[in-house]
Amino acid sequence: MVGSWFAFVLLGYAALLGYQTEEGAPGRPARTWPADLASTGPAGAPLLVMAIHPRCPCTRSSIAELARLSTRLRGRVSIRALIWAPDAPAVDWAPTDLVASVARIPNVEVAPDRGGRMAARLGLATSGHVALFGPSGALEFVGGLTPSRGHEGDSFGREQILAYFDGEAHAARGPVFGCALFDDERVGEVAR
Repeated sequence: MVGSWFAFVLLGYAALLGYQTEEGAPGRPARTWPADLASTGPAGAPLLVMAIHPRCPCTRSSIAELARLSTRLRGRVSIRALIWAPDAPAVDWAPTDLVASVARIPNVEVAPDRGGRMAARLGLATSGHVALFGPSGALEFVGGLTPSRGHEGDSFGREQILAYFDGEAHAARGPVFGCALFDDERVGEVAR
């Protein structure tokens, strides 16, 4: 009996650990900021964009990491948070506390993203997905800021973004952990 209970607990823990470390969809990121969006893109300074689904509980940790990064890179990067919203919000649709928490981060521009159109244009498919574009509009990094779903702390993505700003070699891609922004394959369809 105790052996069966112990096996059940181990299976549950393994399933939870598997979920926490399961990467979100990598998307098909745009290699450069879309030319027809030049007025909203990099203007002589790097631009970091994060796609956020306001009902993804995993995103709370991504927002906390964005706040830390914003403080660390103050004055060196523009940051924009794209807040996913349905095209036609239902009566019960309302922004969650996640929207308020990202709006409190200094130096972060919060922009509504109806139907996730901007996220799709940039090839961002997962809540918490970030894309860093250099001053010329070239994609420098795409991935996430957390080490796993719903967990804060040192992460590959944050290390790569900081390496970029320190003028060091950095990877162009990293894992992202969070809920899917889309339930279909629209991501990146117009980003090319």
